[in-house]
Amino acid sequence: MQKQPEHQMVKVLKALTLDRMGKREEAMALADSVRVQGPTDEHTLSTLALVYKVAGKLDELLSMYEAASVHDPTNLEYLRGIFLALVRKQTYARQQ
Repeated sequence: MQKQPEHQMVKVLKALTLDRMGKREEAMALADSVRVQGPTDEHTLSTLALVYKVAGKLDELLSMYEAASVHDPTNLEYLRGIFLALVRKQTYARQQ
């Protein structure tokens, strides 16, 4: 963390840790700062998705995967993430 404090995965892992420690507001601020950067690394996205799922932030989860799919529309992991976020939000019309 000290060597690469601006690395996206480091920030996401810190957000996950903060959330587990009960510091949800600080964790969400950190997670949102990474989401705004538009991560496309699958490991970063899946860990960030975990942060948002635990917090119940389904809109942020959906927008994160939609932004990633713009960069690579054929990536099945991104499309699966969008579909699962829509299922969690119970947005049946968009699931099709």
